[in-house]
Order: sequence, then C-alpha cells, then structure tokens
Amino acid sequence: SQSTVSFHLRALEERLGFDLCRRGRKGFVLTERGRSVYDGSKALVASISAFEGILGELHHRLVGTLRVGM
Repeated sequence: SQSTVSFHLRALEERLGFDLCRRGRKGFVLTERGRSVYDGSKALVASISAFEGILGELHHRLVGTLRVGM
C-alpha cells in the first residue's frame, strides 16, 4: 500500500540522512540526491547481474533471478 511504501521510504531517508524525494498532494519528484541514489542503485543491480553471469559461465550453467509479474 502507499502508506507502507511511504513508511519504508522515510526509514531509508532517515538512515541516509537526507531526503530522496519530495512527495505530497502535488505528486512525487526525486531530489538531486535521490536521483543519484536511484542511478547508483540501478548500476549496482546491473553489476550484480553481470557478476552472476560471470559465475554462471565459470560453472557452465545459467544463473540469475527469474521474475514473473502478473
């Protein structure tokens, strides 16, 4: 639910020590720091995926995460 997402987002912002986004009745927009965290997170996930592929090649098998959405 939206309140659950807001709760976890606020908890993350508290751990980081800065706001990731501005949210309210007018909508949602990432702050400059929020955009940096988002871009860094995407790079991190891509690096982990590439590393999983390297390990799979070393073991001569497919590895990774299968995600199915409905």
